[in-house]
Parts: sequence; C-alpha cells; structure tokens
Amino acid sequence: MKKNFIIALGAVSLLTCSFSAPKESSTLTNTGRTIEFPHLSAANNTYLDVRGVTLTDSATILRFNVNFRPGWWIKMSPDCKIFADGKSYSLISADGIPLDQEYYMPESGETEFTISFQPVPSNTNSIDFIEGDEGWKIWGIALDGYNHLPPYPTSSADVSQLNLSPELKVEETTLTFHVTDYKPDFGKNLEVALVGVPGHATAIVPLDEAGEGTLTTTLFGPTDIYATLPDLTNFGSSSLMALPGEDIDIYFDSRISVLPQMTRRNPEYTVRMSLYDNGSLAAFNQNKGSVGRYTIPTFGNPLLDKAWRMTPDEYTDIILGEHNRLTQEIKTSDLPANMKEYAKAMADISAVDAITMARHVMANELYNTYHDREINIDDSIKGIPGEEQIARLAKVIDLENPALPLTGSFASLYNVDWGKFKDTPEIKDRVRFCKLFRAASKGKLTEAQIAEAKEMSSPFYADALEKRNQIAVKQNQEAAKYIAKNPDVEPAKLFEEIVKPYAGKVVLVDLWNTWCQPCRNALKANEPLKTGEFANQDVVWLYIADESSDMNTYLNLLPTINGVHHMVNEQQIKAIREQFNVDGIPFYILVDRQGNAEPHPDFRDHNLLIQGIKSKL
Repeated sequence: MKKNFIIALGAVSLLTCSFSAPKESSTLTNTGRTIEFPHLSAANNTYLDVRGVTLTDSATILRFNVNFRPGWWIKMSPDCKIFADGKSYSLISADGIPLDQEYYMPESGETEFTISFQPVPSNTNSIDFIEGDEGWKIWGIALDGYNHLPPYPTSSADVSQLNLSPELKVEETTLTFHVTDYKPDFGKNLEVALVGVPGHATAIVPLDEAGEGTLTTTLFGPTDIYATLPDLTNFGSSSLMALPGEDIDIYFDSRISVLPQMTRRNPEYTVRMSLYDNGSLAAFNQNKGSVGRYTIPTFGNPLLDKAWRMTPDEYTDIILGEHNRLTQEIKTSDLPANMKEYAKAMADISAVDAITMARHVMANELYNTYHDREINIDDSIKGIPGEEQIARLAKVIDLENPALPLTGSFASLYNVDWGKFKDTPEIKDRVRFCKLFRAASKGKLTEAQIAEAKEMSSPFYADALEKRNQIAVKQNQEAAKYIAKNPDVEPAKLFEEIVKPYAGKVVLVDLWNTWCQPCRNALKANEPLKTGEFANQDVVWLYIADESSDMNTYLNLLPTINGVHHMVNEQQIKAIREQFNVDGIPFYILVDRQGNAEPHPDFRDHNLLIQGIKSKL
C-alpha cells in the first residue's frame, strides 16, 4: 500500500525515468509459463508495475517493479489477492519485500520484488491485482498476449476540411459515455467537467454494470468535455470538443491510467488519449493535441526559473518573446489553414494565462527555491504585470480569432477587461457577457441585465444568459431542501450565529467546496463516523461551502453528506477565513459545549480529528 502523503511528487519523478522498450512475450520453462511485460488495462496508481507473470501448477507468481521517491517508504499488505474470472486467489509468499512493514526505497528510486499467489487455471486470460480497499490496484493484467483494445471510434475525416469556426448557439445535448474494460472498482460514477464559452460546470454521470451512462445537458456554444473516474489515476487524461445539439457517444479508454507504467517500458506506447467520440469534430479531437507545442507553459517553464526576481516588464518580455517565436513557427508549419488558426488561438491564450497568472507563477518559483511556504510573497517579488503589460500583450493577440471558442479557455480569457485595450463592440460584448454569465450561474440575473444582453451583437448572448439563469433558479430551489438558511447578519457575525443553535453540543465545522478533491476525500472518510464511533453522541456535523462550488455537483453530493449545510457568498466566506486564519481547505473549526471555537487545520489528519472530537465530549 502506498504511503507518504505527498504522492504527487512521486508522480513527477516518473517523468524523468528512462527505460528500454520491451514487448510482451510468453515463454515456456520447466517451471511453467512466463509472460514478460504483460499489457495492463487500468491502475489506481502510477508507481507499481507488473513486469512478469509466471504460471505453474502450484503458484501464480507476479514480478513487481516500483518507481517511487528515494528514501520514502512503501508497504505491501499480506491481505493482497489476485482475481480471475470472478474468483480470488490468496497470497502464498513474498520475496524481496517484507509484508506489512515499511520498506524504504533505495537511492535509485526503483525496486523489484515477487509475490506468489495460489495458482490460477492455465487457460486464464487476465487477472487483477487488488491490495485491499485503499491499497494498490492493477486491473487487466493480460496473460493471453492481447492488448484489450476498446471499441472506440476513430475518424477518417480530413481535418483540413472541418469548419473550426462553429456557430455560437444554446441547445440541449445528450452525451452517452462508454468506459472500456469497465469494472465496478473503477468507481460507479463518471465525473464530467464541461468547459464552454461562458465558463465551467460539472456533472456526475452514474454508470451501469457495463460502464455506460448518459448525460443530457444544455451546452452553451462549443464545449470541452473532460471525464475522470475517481478510482483510476486519470494520468494524462485528455478532453474533447462537443457542439450543442449534436448527440454523441464518448468512449473513455481506461488504459490512460497505466500510461506511466507502459511508457517506462516503452516510450512509444501508443495510448495517449482518454476520450474518443463519433461527433462531427471527432477528427479535430484526434488531432488537436498536435498543437500542444505551440503553447507557453506557465509552470515548469525553464525560461521562468526564478520568475520572482523579475520585474513586470522583464517577465512580460519573456512571454512576448515566446509568443512571437510560436507565431512564426505556426506560420511556417505544415498545419492546414484551419488548424493554424486554432494553434494561434492556443498560443494567444497561453500568453494571456502566463501574464494574468504571473503572481502564481512567481510564488511557485519562490517556493521551489526556498521550500518555505511561510515566505511573504509580496515582500519577495519585484512586481506583478498590470495594465501596462497587458496593453503590450493586447497589441499582439487576436481576440477575434474565430477558433477561440474551441480552446476551452474562452471564459478565462475574459477575466481581463479587453475593452480598455481593444475598443470594438464585439470584444466589449464578450467581456460583458462573461461577467453576466457568472450572475446567471447563481440564478441572480435581473430583467435589466437580460434586456441589456438582447442589445448585444449576437442573439447567443441573451439566449445563453436566460437559459443559464433558468437552470440556476431550479437548482437553487432543489438545494433549498438541504441547505439551512443563513442568519441575516453582517458577515463578521455570521459564524457565531450559525453555530448558536447548537449550544451545549460539540460542533465540527467543515469548510469545503465541490472543486476541492482533498475535501471530498475527507468527506468520504468522515461519513462512517456518524453511524459508527460517534453514533448517538452529541456531535453536530456542520458544513460550509461557498458560491465557488458548482451547484450541479453540490446537489449530487448533498444527499450523501449527513449534517447541517450552509452555502455562503464571497463576503461571508472571506469573513470566516479572516476570523480563523484559514490557510486552505478542507479546514476544520471545533466548537465545544460552551461555544468556544478553535481552528483545527491539523484535523486534516483523520486520526487527530477523531481524537479532537473525543476530547470535547
């Protein structure tokens, strides 16, 4: 079972490893049949690989390879099993790793060991390795030499002939998802993100036993579709563009989750996308990754090393220099004309991101240099690009590029009020529309604002705003069934009033949001306490989310979280953060029977949370 909480660092190290390119092979020996480098279908981690399987009359022997951070430890449970054709096969012995003990990784960051299990039938085609509910899992270890290809469609259309300047419209769309080689262990819900012209929304799609599920939703212009499974690594997950009103089938290739393992064996491993579709933009979706080299990375870019030492103009000089280089490369590339327009749009948006996110980039580089999150950022950096630098950028990017809606970043582009720098009606309308859409997403659009939208240059704007507002109003009505009413007090007094009704009880307040995966992991871990250790105890579980949470996801999650729920606005959550010096979420506040409230970021440790509650009972 993997340990050491900062798992993401281990994932990064995998990208620097160099390996040969072996192919799956099968050999017969006096001791049985050995399959070298078997194909894998899916995994819940990026570290553990099965490099060989030996089948004998007395055992099934798996040879494991682990790539993990040097000096960190791993642990393998003696309860791990393999599964084949619905039957489980228990562990017999292990060689090269002590079971149920911490094993520290060597300096190389790589180790191998073998584990023997009860023998599976000789005609078994595939096995799964499962190390308990929370441990390592690898599915679809192929013993038949077959690379279990999923039935996803590929398009033979000529991408150069596609219309990459789609009409902006609002229409209901049905997306039917198919997860290849699906197993219930992958998770029973597909989590879907919809990134359209106005902004971002999420949805949860229940899957049936075959790994299929349907989402009928309203799309606001071309929309980038992302899909992930909670119990797979989703390493390198891709997206695809869908058009409103065009019902399509989307195939999720679970093999994307073993991309790190397979590319360590073979850098030419062919699975590079997680989603495929049969829509009119299928050929574009299969080819859009080819323009990735025409974007400016914001994090990990060597040109921005020590960015925090740069003045705003020095930083902007680098970004504009890179943008100019990419623009020239696109002009001389062999891309078809329509893909060149798309590549230009991506180059423009990446330049905008690099400048508007400069503070985050500088902070990241500062922390990477000193490894100290307590450093005051504003005292350490020389300055952040502002209007003067954005004006320089506005001179070189094309805000009227018809391919912009296909980038999936249209809304974030208009976090800048470009009307100050490019005074055209269309750009002013887009800026205003994106701002109004945020109000519509909360169901707070006024009649005056709708009338204003109807005067804009495209009927799309008013149609989108009215429809989104209608959806939000219905969502708010549904949410009201679960959400407690906030006291009508000033923000600074809100927290005190929210917990006041529970005087004499112990109140655990959980600050969270739907977009925070650690929050959601903690919610899942804490839920059993309510019917277990703290059943019938005087404990109130009180949850506070803010309006940055996606309402659709919020509504899907609320029935699964037992407790008192509050939704607060931007000013209210700001007051609570300042009151308790909140450093991030999830964040916990424990209120004792006398009404004394104490912040507890340490409760992110599940065991400390349990001990803390017990101490107040």
